[in-house]
Amino acid sequence: MRALVLLVPALVSLHGQDGVSFEKLHHDFGKISADRRASYRFKVFNRGKVPVQIKQVVPSCGCTSTVAGQWYIKPGESTELEIAFDPKGFRGVVHKSVQVIGEVLGTETMPFNQTLTFQAEVIRDIVPSTSTLFFNEVPRTGTRKSTFTLASGNGQAVKVKRVEIPGAPFLSANVRPNGLDAVIEVNFEGKAVPPGKTSGVETLTAQIENNPQNPYVRTSIQWDLKARIHAAPERVAWVDTAGKELRANLVLTHADAKPFRVLSAQCTSPLLRVEGLGAPAAAKHELKVVLGADNRGGVLNEWITFQTDDPDQPELKLRVSAVLR
Repeated sequence: MRALVLLVPALVSLHGQDGVSFEKLHHDFGKISADRRASYRFKVFNRGKVPVQIKQVVPSCGCTSTVAGQWYIKPGESTELEIAFDPKGFRGVVHKSVQVIGEVLGTETMPFNQTLTFQAEVIRDIVPSTSTLFFNEVPRTGTRKSTFTLASGNGQAVKVKRVEIPGAPFLSANVRPNGLDAVIEVNFEGKAVPPGKTSGVETLTAQIENNPQNPYVRTSIQWDLKARIHAAPERVAWVDTAGKELRANLVLTHADAKPFRVLSAQCTSPLLRVEGLGAPAAAKHELKVVLGADNRGGVLNEWITFQTDDPDQPELKLRVSAVLR
């Protein structure tokens, strides 16, 4: 790497002086934690006989901020440019730069542009293998398991003191070591899901025993139960002429042939309605979805939400779309 930009020799030959110089052009922070900002002060010297004006200090990315001790440097004086690096979100070896733009204020103003660089090896004490676990379409009578790893990023064993998943009695977790890492196994028990609840997002919190700087690691758990009541078709769609009534048959069926009632249907558009509601409990309900004749054409994308008396599935959503010419 060159110690000075090409403009500096030009300044020397033009003004017969050393001009602008830097104590060094590159700094290596070495290994740093992803949770701690790192900073370094580059020294800038005016070895010439005329003032130097720093006009701009431009970092290469938003992770870097700069502060200049002074922008106007008299002959024989120096200042410091503090470079602060926020390593959050980075991992491994990172290279960044800062452009220092200014002018030498002699008989003729001469611009200068110097690149300062730095690098750091960003180390995370704990590296989760995922930030989110998914349990999709879990049977109400079934179970599921999923695992993720809290990997050591600093060469020390990850020791999990406890794992908590508040407000979710259907979720439990076990921890086992795997070398320096900790493996967390999460169990989903469908039977333990409270009646009326069919989906949700929970937070698993692992308390780390030997990491005072970051004692907690949190993982999101997204889940939903397998539908007990099915709609046929799964989506109502029309491509037709505008200004006339459109009708579609819809059948709601319970997967276990269990009788249920359809209590109501809420439509996101006043153009839609459902006929056949209010029937006695049955394992199958035959309904009609109706789009009123007062539609004016265009594209329609709406939803119908059915309320049922089935505790395992109190709600069912149906998408309705239409292209009306």
